[in-house]
Amino acid sequence: MNNSHDSFHKIDEKWSPRAVRKAALVLLSAALLAGSGSFLPQAASAAPATAATGFADVAAKHWAASDIAWAAAAGYVQGDGDGRFRPSGKLSEPEFLALAARAYGIAPAKGTASGAAWHAPYYTAAAAHSWAAFHAAQPNARYTRGEAAQLLASVAGRSGGEADAVAWLLAEGIASGRTASTAAGYESGSTLTRAEAVTLLRRMLKAHPAPGGAPSTNTAGPQLRGIGLGDSEAALIGKLGAPDRKDPAQEGFVWYIYNKDYTRYMQAGVSGGKVVALYSGSPQAFEDGGGLWQKLRPGMSTASLKQASGQTIPAANKTFSFTSGGIKTTFYLDTLDEGKLDAMLVLSGSSFGTAPSADELASAYEREVLDLTNAFRAKRGVPTLTWDDTAALTARKHSKDMAKRDYFDHTNPDGKSPFDRMEAEGIRYSAAGENIASGYRNAIEAHNGWLNSSGHRKAMLNELYTRLGVGVYDSRYTQNFYTPL
Repeated sequence: MNNSHDSFHKIDEKWSPRAVRKAALVLLSAALLAGSGSFLPQAASAAPATAATGFADVAAKHWAASDIAWAAAAGYVQGDGDGRFRPSGKLSEPEFLALAARAYGIAPAKGTASGAAWHAPYYTAAAAHSWAAFHAAQPNARYTRGEAAQLLASVAGRSGGEADAVAWLLAEGIASGRTASTAAGYESGSTLTRAEAVTLLRRMLKAHPAPGGAPSTNTAGPQLRGIGLGDSEAALIGKLGAPDRKDPAQEGFVWYIYNKDYTRYMQAGVSGGKVVALYSGSPQAFEDGGGLWQKLRPGMSTASLKQASGQTIPAANKTFSFTSGGIKTTFYLDTLDEGKLDAMLVLSGSSFGTAPSADELASAYEREVLDLTNAFRAKRGVPTLTWDDTAALTARKHSKDMAKRDYFDHTNPDGKSPFDRMEAEGIRYSAAGENIASGYRNAIEAHNGWLNSSGHRKAMLNELYTRLGVGVYDSRYTQNFYTPL
């Protein structure tokens, strides 16, 4: 579904319509390797994909189907660009090295000489962590299963030769061998395939989780006001107090909303008594975290963001997602401010229970849109808005009408404008405006769409407005701004 948005304003009784803007929002995942064609995300192709794995050449009954589907879902692999994974294809050492680095949250080394090969930072990082690597001088050399075993063993802090590494993998249950669960059956001299690589990595992570993959402290990932992924609900409340509101999330966890101070606004997702998600766009909410999240802050330039995270972000992206160390990170970018980081969402895990009802989510998104708008205003020194029930009713009716009568416009099929609808509900104003959007999965994404469109952004930051009502229905969003007479 296309994600669309539009903006319309009336100030001091003068019409000031904004041109209709309808733009598709494409969420791009992070490339696993910069410069390697094997696992980069590519343009969509016509090759049919299986429902089980997402790749045309990996059937549901393939021996590694579940492992390949896992790696794709985690963002570690994306296929070769024509809808195929090529599970029997060979894998090079730098590709497996970078795959392991991504999974274990090891950022490529910084300060690599200009013009160096894409894999050079990974070899530098591997050396810094004492990971076994053999082909820095000949990265395209054949990469064997025995060499892969030594790399995995070194990731776990073991030293020794190939025989020791293979014996360890078999003993740990990370490998079961090609023909038998023996050193001979492992076939150390055989070339490592793509399917074998992701299977070994998945088993390795189960036996030896990445820091942050199953977090139990708040030092593995980002920090918001002293809270990190894996912290207990009790620790969250002990640190920040009871939340100002609890909102259901579509993933099945519960957002704890902290909005008393919009300059430090944050959301903490809680499931099973643990913090599983964090979101904020407020620089003052961020503290030094761990790993690649240590220095990430809203307001960072694209260049600084790349240096801090090790991720290459395509130009003009509004969002960018990647997974590292079991943590999915989404950057929300401000394309109208040189592509700077506006906000960040981190999520540990993917299954948190039953999804809430559509009505519950709509009510939550309405209040979150107000909070996100106010946090956006606060970090730019603009006074925050007050929630208005009547404006919310007007907005809600319009969102529902757009869904029921299948249109997307400020003026409804009866010819009624936003201001006609507000006045019909008894609202009297000196200034008023409306933003609408359609197709966004949640309030955070709708907010990001609006702030990246100049007309909507102007409405959200307009100092003339003092009140806001929000209405959400079936992925239609309406913001009604106004200032009373």
